[in-house]
Order: sequence, then C-alpha cells, then structure tokens
Amino acid sequence: ERKRSMEELLLWLQHTPNLLDALCAIRRLPPTNYSNEQWTTLRNVFTVLRQAVAELKVVFAEHNQVDFTELSLAAVQVLKDSPERVLDIAGNIRHLLIDEFQDTSRRQHQLISDLLAAWDPGEGRTVFLVGDPMQSIYMFRQAEVELFTQVREHGIGTTAGQLRCQPVQLSVNFRSHAGLTEPLNGIFDLICAQKAQPGSASVQFARATSGAVGNPGQSGLHIHPQLIGAAHRNPTLDEIAAAQREEAEIVLNIVEQHLPQIRHARDAGGEYRVAILVRARNHLAQIVPLLRERTIPFRAVEIEHLSDRQELLDLRALTRALLHPMDRIAWLSVLRAPWCGLTLSDLHLLTGSDDPTLRNKSVLELIESHSHLLSDDGRQRLDRTAGILRRALALRWRQSDSPSFASWIERTWRTLGGPACLDAAAYENAQVFFSLLDAVTPDGLAPSTASFDAEFDRLFAQPDPGVSERAGIQLMTIHKAKGLGFDVVIVPGLDRRSSGDPNPLVCSLERINPWTEDSEFLVAPIGLHGEDTDPLYKWVRKQRQIRFDEERKRLLYVACTRARQELHLLGTAALTAAGVRVQNQDSLLATAWPSLRGAFEGALRQTAPAPKPSRVIAFPGEVREMAAVTETPRMKLRRLPLDAGSAAPRENVTVAGSFSVADPEAPEFQRREGSRESRLIGSTIHTFL
Repeated sequence: ERKRSMEELLLWLQHTPNLLDALCAIRRLPPTNYSNEQWTTLRNVFTVLRQAVAELKVVFAEHNQVDFTELSLAAVQVLKDSPERVLDIAGNIRHLLIDEFQDTSRRQHQLISDLLAAWDPGEGRTVFLVGDPMQSIYMFRQAEVELFTQVREHGIGTTAGQLRCQPVQLSVNFRSHAGLTEPLNGIFDLICAQKAQPGSASVQFARATSGAVGNPGQSGLHIHPQLIGAAHRNPTLDEIAAAQREEAEIVLNIVEQHLPQIRHARDAGGEYRVAILVRARNHLAQIVPLLRERTIPFRAVEIEHLSDRQELLDLRALTRALLHPMDRIAWLSVLRAPWCGLTLSDLHLLTGSDDPTLRNKSVLELIESHSHLLSDDGRQRLDRTAGILRRALALRWRQSDSPSFASWIERTWRTLGGPACLDAAAYENAQVFFSLLDAVTPDGLAPSTASFDAEFDRLFAQPDPGVSERAGIQLMTIHKAKGLGFDVVIVPGLDRRSSGDPNPLVCSLERINPWTEDSEFLVAPIGLHGEDTDPLYKWVRKQRQIRFDEERKRLLYVACTRARQELHLLGTAALTAAGVRVQNQDSLLATAWPSLRGAFEGALRQTAPAPKPSRVIAFPGEVREMAAVTETPRMKLRRLPLDAGSAAPRENVTVAGSFSVADPEAPEFQRREGSRESRLIGSTIHTFL
C-alpha cells in the first residue's frame, strides 16, 4: 500500500510542481484552520512528498534524463536564483511567438513572465500569443484557460511591469463550409448561453463565418439519436448493450458510404479522411471488431493497448515458456498459437486427460510421453514445434553462439513461423515488443516481474502501415484529434462518460479567486481512513468539477470543428415518464442537451410504441431445451498449414569477378576493419540477405 501511494504521489507531484511551497505555507498556518485529523494527514503527506522529491531526483540522475516538467522548473529556478542573468538570457530574444497559448500552465506562464521582465518597452521587441480559448481541453495537464483571459485583459509580465496586449479576434473558419459552421454556431450559442458559475473559468463562444468552399445550402450536420427504456422503468443493461451495438452498426454504415471516395482519393494521390473520434478509448470496443470483421482497414492512433492484441499475447506466452519450463499456461498457449495450432482435444490428450498424477510434469515431459496419443495432424504439428523449442533452449545456453535475449526470442518466433501468421499492422506490433525486450530486459530476467508488466501495459498498438494518413479511416480520441482536420467526422458515444478517476490522496486546485482576482492554491487531503466525506475535501473537488463541466463544452467544440464536409453525432437517451432524458450527467450529450434535445424528442414522436413482450414461464427442463436450440458461434482456429515451413531449396549463389588495384606490385593496404575486398564482399552478402 505504501508503494502504491508513493507511485500516485510521484505522478501527482510531476503535475503539481509548486506543491512543496504550498505545503510549506500550510505548515505556517495556525493549526485551528484544520482539524486534528486533517493536520495529521497533511503532515504525513508532506513527509512522504519530501521523500518522493528526493527519489525523483535520484531517478533523474541514474538515467541522466529529465522530463518536461523538471526542465521547466529548472528554467524558472535559474531565472529566480540569478536575476542578473535574466537580461543575458532574454537579451537575444527579439521576437517571441507562442502558439496554443490557451493551454498554458501556471509554470509556463511564470517562465514567460520572467523572460519578458527584462525587456525594455522602447527596444522594439514584440511578443505574439496565438490561441483559441474554446480549444483549451488539457486541464488534466494543468492547463489554465483563465490565464488566456487574464493576459488578454491585463497583459503579461511581472508585478514590476506588465506588457499590454492588443487583442485580435479571428472570425473566419477556413476548414468547414457554411453548411457546417452555421448549424454549429446555433448549437454552441445554446450550449454556452447558460450563466457560468463563479470560478468555473468559462469561455465566451465566438461565432464564425465560413471561408471554405462548399455548398452553403446543404447542411453537413447529421444527428443520429437512439432511445431506450420505457416510461415506467429505467433502461436495462441489455438495452444499453444493444444500443451500443446498434450505434456501432450505424457508424460502420456511415464509413462504408465513404469508402468509394477514399479509394478514389488514394488512387489519385489525393486526400479524403474519415475520422471516428471518441472521448475515451473504450468507447471503440464495439466498433473496432466490426471494422476487422468487414475487412475495412483503419489507423488507430494510441487506441489499442498491445496487451490486448492476440499476437502480443502469443509472444508473451512464448517468452514465458522459454524462461520457465513449468509455466503450463504459457506452454499450452504456445501450442495453441497459430504457428502450431493444436486443437483443444489434442491439448487435452497431451496433458493427460485430467489425470491428477501428471500435474507436476512439465509440458516437455508430457510431449515425450503423450505425443503418440494425438491425432495425425496434431502429432505432426507438435513434433515440428517441440523440435524448434528444444533447439532454442539449447541455443540459449551455448556460449559460442548465444544471442541477446530479444534476438533469441525473435529468432525462435521467426523459426516457428510467427511472421507468416500476421498482417502488416500485427507485424509492426511484434517489432515494438522486441524493442521493449531489448530495452527493458537485455538479460532476460525482467519478463516475469511486475515492472515489465507495467511497461508492457503502457504500450499501444501501431497504426496499420497499409492505411495512408491522407486517405483512409482514422480512429483516435478527441484530445489526439486537436489541431487536425478531416473530411468526415463521426462522434459516437455522446451519452457515455469517461472513466472516472478514483479519489486522489490530495485534491488541489490553483486558480484566480473569482472575487478578489488574486491567485490562490486550494489543497485538501483525503480522510484519514480513505473516505471523501470531509467538507473541505468535498468542496475542493466540487470546485474542480465545476471547471471540468465547462471544459466538457470545449471538448465537444473541438470534436465538432474537426470536420470539413460532414459531421455525424451519435448518442442514446432514455425514456422516462417525464419524457426524454440524459442518463449520464457528465457526458457530452448532457453538455449538448440544450441544443440536441429537439432531435431526440423528434425521434420519440417518429418511433411507434413497441409491443410489450409476452411473459414466458419456463421450467428447468424447458430451459435446458431452449438453451440447446440456441446456437453459439464456433470459435475459428487460425493456424499455419503443415507445409508452411518447408520452402523449396534454392541454388547457391556463385559470384565470379575480378579485383584490380592501381599498382599490382604494391602491397594491399590493410586496415582494422578488413581489406577493401572483404568489405565489398560483406556489403554484397548483406544486400542479398
């Protein structure tokens, strides 16, 4: 528990660099400001965080690396500790251009202010800040959109001198045609019309006119509403799951309508991209399998974890099997993988058909004693695979030809026929796994540790290299799509929430006080026993939630404004006695409800009432009969054909030629890397390989 808490604190500390200063200030406050329980928690947190800072510094020193947060903190510290050097550092800067200024954190703002403090207004230096506050969606990375408003109204700099800014409001949208910009103006006028709460860091929406070429009379906005439940009850889990499957089918139908344009653009070398944007990666759980089932190629940008991909599960099983002869699950997974492909009945026979006396034998021992029991096909497959694995185990400990650990695993995988089982995207994922092995575990000891599992779980599957970035289907989160543009944008799952964060050990918020306009740092620890019932803790969390609610409006804005020609919004609402309502109040659909409610109520009027299902009473015997009638789709066993590894022998390559020198009598010049002839032969052989 202590280790887990330390990891959480380290991660939190990286995003809250001035925490120690804040806690130092808290220690100087009178103890009466906090209860004894809160004071004890804060003191313990302060002690642990000091250790965490020291550990973090040690890690940086050991790896000779720092992260971006540490780099910015060091820069601020240099300017703070050496005021006389500020002029030397800032003196060579004549013009400062900062893009994406709406995502500035307070540390970045402080760094910019310290640099500008050395400027003389009469020297003709200029600063240019570019940003769209409606696209500030990185609060989880400490971005503070209110800094944008503060600089626009009061300027930037230190208390000694503020540089006033001249605001320039852009109003032309060069990406979307008028059939998109006009409906979006109406949608966000309604969404942003509600009065924001104090301290919410709200942003005023600015309408845009289209500067793009398009048909102004044709709307590019399409809303696909779904309704579930009934007036007398809440929606069931089955109804929610069915609605998500139906929504995935709608998404696939939209995608298939644009496949001809994608093919035409790809053949002509043009650009036509269809993007499926989601708030969280798990919102694509029903869509990705359908795309694969219909063989529609796509690029997924940091969507799928490698730990969820079957080719990586097979590679991990191979790694564990070669490292541990008694890891039965790994060995059976290797024999079930496509390069061997034993059936379940053959695997059952191989392991002794549930004989308890054989449970302490390794799979290699079982292969020696039970391989003759298998089917002819299974025996041939097993003999080939077992022979390769035995040779691999012998090769590992042969000192004269002992490869690195990653090379050993990859060589065994290639000999088994692993590359022949994969498509181009899966092959790229396999290369990422071998790179991880080479970087994390050169000695082969780490794959069985929790730290390796943690590194492995952080990796994402590679995008399909067969899908062009200019023409094709792309899947990504809304945050990843920021700054990009697509011809068609599909936003499914508007009604779904993102994964909720657990209660943090310390809840904090740095903000400008809405009443005094002073900067303040709010911090509250969790309860002594891990509960979140403390009033101070709940109040700070509420202040953060108010800001997240405002940011959700901007997140929807970013998703909608990625589209050039068409925008498709998909969501599901619930029927109640009072009408149609949103199920999750922290969803994008709840945010857009003031403008999208009419579309869902219109869908309700067009939907005929469904007949009530007749109640069926079934006795146990009838239940068994009904279950027997229901057919479960059979699993497909993917495996290589038996003759996949037997390639036809090829003739040896014989090269005949001449080698000439300027002076035949002169001795050949020798060098440590070998003669010129040796290097030419080596280069030729590498070319052939």
